[in-house]
Amino acid sequence: PPPPFLILRPPPRTTLELDRRQRQMCIRDSYYAYPFKMGESRFSFNPSVGFGIESFAFEGAATLYDSSGITTLEPITDLPQYADATGLDFSKLTSAYIDIPLELRVHSRKLDHRRSWLLAVGMKVGFRINGGTKVKYTENGSRKVNKNRYNYNLSNYRYGPIARIGYGPITFWGHYRINKMFQGNKTEGFNNPGMFSFGISLATF
Repeated sequence: PPPPFLILRPPPRTTLELDRRQRQMCIRDSYYAYPFKMGESRFSFNPSVGFGIESFAFEGAATLYDSSGITTLEPITDLPQYADATGLDFSKLTSAYIDIPLELRVHSRKLDHRRSWLLAVGMKVGFRINGGTKVKYTENGSRKVNKNRYNYNLSNYRYGPIARIGYGPITFWGHYRINKMFQGNKTEGFNNPGMFSFGISLATF
């Protein structure tokens, strides 16, 4: 079976060069959470709402293309708008979501969470509000940027379990996205990935 995670692999027909450091994923989330304490215990229920962005750089000089409702991953040099391109800085896909994480948390100190160890498990559901591609390339000696706001059959939502551990305002988190990135049966020529993501978060108040 195709690899389930992160890298979208293009056909190997392109001649443009891509900075290999651009093969990465970036996640930027900003949430507001309100704790509901569970009696006198160290447990709390923490619903949140916020804004999340996923940004993926493609492996190789390629970008998404829609043909009759089917999304494919095509070499830049095969697309007419890049016929005169002589170099590529990056090609990426970005999607934005309104997220609703729901977490059950336990603290080592009931009354002083700012100086307490934290362990949390829960679920996160997100609803896509935007998406599109961005290609930065060189043409006739000058840098150009092409932004295309189009959904490319991206899934309209994302959901999956989330867990975090930390001390005070700093926590390390992990999230597994259960559903696929693209809608089923609407892609050709590349794997439709699920996703495991992780990172560090800072509570500001």
